[in-house]
Amino acid sequence: MMTDPRAQSNGSATPKPRRIPITYVHTRQVDSTYTFPNEANSRHAQKVRVTKNERTGEVLATIVKENLAHLNIYSPKSAFDWRISINNERKGMSRLPAHFWGFSWTNG
Repeated sequence: MMTDPRAQSNGSATPKPRRIPITYVHTRQVDSTYTFPNEANSRHAQKVRVTKNERTGEVLATIVKENLAHLNIYSPKSAFDWRISINNERKGMSRLPAHFWGFSWTNG
């Protein structure tokens, strides 16, 4: 005859939780890309990507993207050409200066 082991140990029949509770908050983020206005060559200009919380407008992160080089591959016998771009991305400024928002805006 088999007995329930939980009933034998200190009379408690409630099992212990096996999993650690996980909390999750889903945020919707919007990215915008800004170009520094004083760059002479816009192709190699530094750009800043700003990630904001869509609901609150809080700036979550900034990333500075700098184009280092492009390799253009022309294929005259094909319908397409290729471009390989080499970029450097680094963590941006923790706080953006007030005059930053006057920079030109491009779709991100």
